[in-house]
Amino acid sequence: MKALGDFSASLAHLPVGTEVLVDGPHGEGVHPAGAVRGRLLVAAGIGITPALSVLRTAAERGERRPLVLIYGSRRWADVTFREELEALERRLPGLRVVHVLSQPERGWRGERGRVGEDVLRRYAPADVPGWSALVCGPPAMVADTAAALERLGMTRAAIQAEGFG
Repeated sequence: MKALGDFSASLAHLPVGTEVLVDGPHGEGVHPAGAVRGRLLVAAGIGITPALSVLRTAAERGERRPLVLIYGSRRWADVTFREELEALERRLPGLRVVHVLSQPERGWRGERGRVGEDVLRRYAPADVPGWSALVCGPPAMVADTAAALERLGMTRAAIQAEGFG
């Protein structure tokens, strides 16, 4: 296990042989006061895992607010949890999933390239300052996306950002 965050770094200090029960992720993430209009999820690679947790929780709770997931992958074959995301789109009436492929196959009709400000401008709602965001993926993408969301009017307090190296 890589020591990438507070929890994983703390595991290095446990004595060898210590039993640990790990479960999750679970939950809806952070919803700052006033950011109740919707939830923007931006993920790349394995950063989909926390975003998927938010979507699963939203489905369990019968969430009615709009949700937008912008998910960057290399190729269509690399899209993790693809079937579950399709099922969640059917289950959550307010969910829109946007796939962005950096190395798309011939014939791909969706977004191409990397998740960036141009993609955010196309898919973030006009009232994005009233939304909250969860951004997960490689550290550079996370930093760039958080800065772009601030330029679009979202407050820093409404952005939960997690970089995975």
